[in-house]
Amino acid sequence: MEPFMKTGLNVYDIRIPCGESDTCYKEMDYVDEYLNQEEVMDLLGAEVDSYVGCDETVFRNFIFNGDESKPFQQYIAEILEQNVPVLLYAGDKDYICNWLGNLAWSQALEWSQAESFQGAEFTNWYSSIDGAYAGQAKSNGLFTFLRVFDAGHMVPHDQPSNALDMVNRWISGDHYFS
Repeated sequence: MEPFMKTGLNVYDIRIPCGESDTCYKEMDYVDEYLNQEEVMDLLGAEVDSYVGCDETVFRNFIFNGDESKPFQQYIAEILEQNVPVLLYAGDKDYICNWLGNLAWSQALEWSQAESFQGAEFTNWYSSIDGAYAGQAKSNGLFTFLRVFDAGHMVPHDQPSNALDMVNRWISGDHYFS
């Protein structure tokens, strides 16, 4: 991570510099400001003094308890073995959770239908909302990998229309995005 961090670019979107915000997204500061309004906290029944979207103390405590990076792919395999469809998507401009790494682990995942997923071809995904060439999909009908074009880590932020199309298709059962 260190060499990339030294570039000053945003690890969540390689196209843009990391701004003054801790999260590299000024919009996230707006979320913190909104959720910290007393009337909003009261309406939500918040039981904390303040909201912090990416709290360093919480993050550090996860690390100290051994809960940072762990392999959880076996849980995906267990879900798939129960015939529950799984969608894995990644923006193609995300560095920290890049699409190539996500594709690699999805291809290497060990489960009973792995061979049919590995043999599936990529197809082009065109948004049913506006016809935009939104990305590429690879699916065996149960496990779907979706590469979202021109999106970083925050796909709905970068591609709101395509993200809506992705969710609508998924919940309606279009697991091939065709």
